[in-house]
Amino acid sequence: MADTLDVLTLAEGKSAVGIGAADTSQDTPLAQKITAVSRRLDRLCGPIVQRTVTDEVHPGGCPSIQVRRWPVASFTAVTEYDATTPTMLTLEDFDTQPADGYLPERWESTPTAVFNGVIWRRTSGYGAWFPDGPEAVKVTYVAGRAANTAAVDAVFKEAAGIALKNLWRTMESGTQLLGEFDVPAQNFPISMITKAVRDAVLDEITEMPGVA
Repeated sequence: MADTLDVLTLAEGKSAVGIGAADTSQDTPLAQKITAVSRRLDRLCGPIVQRTVTDEVHPGGCPSIQVRRWPVASFTAVTEYDATTPTMLTLEDFDTQPADGYLPERWESTPTAVFNGVIWRRTSGYGAWFPDGPEAVKVTYVAGRAANTAAVDAVFKEAAGIALKNLWRTMESGTQLLGEFDVPAQNFPISMITKAVRDAVLDEITEMPGVA
C-alpha cells in the first residue's frame, strides 16, 4: 500500500523500473521500495511531501531556534513558556509588529519551499530572546514542499526514479546491500545515493556531508 509521504506513485514506480501498468504481481515489494527511497530523499533534502509536526519542543534562553524538519511550508503555532505560563506568539510581518512576536527566516537557496526552519523571537519589531528552560518553546508547523505525492516537483521524482531503478535492479539480481533498502530504511547510508541522484537534487540538499 502506498505511503502518503511517498515521492512517487505506484504507477510512476512501475514506469521507472519497467513493470507494465497492468502487472500487479510486484505491487507490494515495489511500494515498499518506493517508500524506502522516499524516506532516504527526505533525509537528504528535508521533507518533500508535506506533513504536520505537532508540539515540537525546544529549549529557550536564545534569540532563535530551528525546527527539526525543514524546509517549512508554514507555521501553525509558536508558544513560549516562562516557567509554566504559556504565551502564544504572533507572526511578525510588514504590517504587524506584535509585542510577543516571532519571525521565520526564509530559505534563500530555493523557491520550492518558504522557510528554512529558523524562528526569531521578536518584540515590537526588535530582536528578543525566548525565555530560559529546557522546554521553553513549542512549535506546530507544516514541513515539506508539495501538498501530496501528485504535486511533487519533477526534480524529486526524477531523483526517486533513478534511485528506485538502481534498487530494483539490485533486488532482481539477488545482490544484498547491507539491508539498507529494507523498509523503514532508517539506516539507508549516504553512500547508496548515487551521484546521478545527488546531482538531480543538488540545489535542494540539506543533509550535512558524511551524515548516514
